[in-house]
Amino acid sequence: MENIYIEGIQGMGKSTLLSEIARRRPEYRVCREGDYSPVDLAWCAWMDGEQYASVLERYAPLRREIEEEACREGERYIVAYTKILTDIPGFHKDLEQYEIYNGRKTPEELERTIFSRYRRFRESGYLFECAFLQNIVEELMLFQQMSNEDILSFYQRLYALIPREHFRLLYLNNDKMEENIGIIREERSDHQGNQFIQQ
Repeated sequence: MENIYIEGIQGMGKSTLLSEIARRRPEYRVCREGDYSPVDLAWCAWMDGEQYASVLERYAPLRREIEEEACREGERYIVAYTKILTDIPGFHKDLEQYEIYNGRKTPEELERTIFSRYRRFRESGYLFECAFLQNIVEELMLFQQMSNEDILSFYQRLYALIPREHFRLLYLNNDKMEENIGIIREERSDHQGNQFIQQ
């Protein structure tokens, strides 16, 4: 079995395709954005034991939910905190500080973290959403402000870590990119027309 990585800009239908493949191939393990994933850390808190214990203490009423969304990897705890529904003020904003993206890590720390997860991952039969390109490229471009050459070098080294026999990348694209971006802007704006699109 392969690991299938579904990529493309917002609004291309990645989630729809992932759902359809999962429906037709229920033997695949599905990792949507924000789920715990053995390779990607988008929308997840990445904490050491002390930080994790502190979060459990600060949010004692959510302890069960936090533990249900937590996975331990060695000395680290990964919490899919955006999956936790709560009206406790500041919970999501607080846990956001433990993400690895949005400029929270140096380029060296980021690379070390991403590469070590891909290096350890040797399973197959996964469906991943945005785990190989979108989240990482956005970080490298927007927050690390890497050049095109440095991004290509990053991916050459990352791709060299991946067993080719289990790797399939599906990139969704079309020839109406400008039209799609316009639709995304409309869909992702409030009632006053303020746009939320982040690209």
